[in-house]
Amino acid sequence: MTPGQAREEMALECTVERDPTAGIATFRPRGAISLWGMLELREAMAAALRNGYARHLLDLSAVWHINVRSLGILAERRDRAREAGGQLVLVAPSAPVRELLTAAGTYATFVVAGTEAEGRALLAPAGVTAG
Repeated sequence: MTPGQAREEMALECTVERDPTAGIATFRPRGAISLWGMLELREAMAAALRNGYARHLLDLSAVWHINVRSLGILAERRDRAREAGGQLVLVAPSAPVRELLTAAGTYATFVVAGTEAEGRALLAPAGVTAG
């Protein structure tokens, strides 16, 4: 196995927080997200959805690389959240991630917030102020 292959198989560095009061799951990956890492993130997001968390914040501020093939997985997770009555909000995508989303023509298809607080406000049910 080459060093590159070993890196691809490493577990994704990501924290997941669930807020049962708000019904929001927040995902905070760090570093480079390979296709394998995105598959791990996909499963974590699917598990949150299965557990009743249809509103997702994906904080991309600490991600410096994302595999272009992963964009389809992000779109699929966005669509699954919407089908469940929720939403996926991308929070503070780093410059490299923002550039990739823009170059691929997908940036405008996502809800994007500059901060986690803004993202929470976007996920708040109508008539409810996010705290």
